[in-house]
Amino acid sequence: MSATVIQQRTANPTTITRRLYQIGSLTFIAIGLFHTLVHFQDLSGGDLERRFDQVDPVMLGDDAVRSWDLFQGVSLLMGFFAIAIGAINLGALTGRATAPPVVGMVTIAALLAVIVVGFAYLGLLQTVGGAIGIGLFLPTALGVGRAAESQ
Repeated sequence: MSATVIQQRTANPTTITRRLYQIGSLTFIAIGLFHTLVHFQDLSGGDLERRFDQVDPVMLGDDAVRSWDLFQGVSLLMGFFAIAIGAINLGALTGRATAPPVVGMVTIAALLAVIVVGFAYLGLLQTVGGAIGIGLFLPTALGVGRAAESQ
């Protein structure tokens, strides 16, 4: 009887891969929601806008764009895209025990970009967060648990 109890409590690779993937996907959604909330609470105020107005416009092709407008657009898109990545990743689980490995690989590529940008421009939080995210999506990218799903 004790062997049965132990066997029931031991998670199989498919379950572990799925749970890590879900945690990573939900984290993308949470980061996007929190970023958007912080944007509206702290990154859209008049004082910050006045500081951005001291910066010359940025040329995008033939258009001169106010630095403030560019910052607002990029900041909001970052939040929205994080939410979208998380939602799309969760959608990839529909009807499956684990997401296709290519979804994990693409997500890891995005997280590698987060690490590079964090290291080059933003800071330790993005670098460490990207590395943790890779750990969450790596089992999916490697196909861990896929053999058990096909049986």
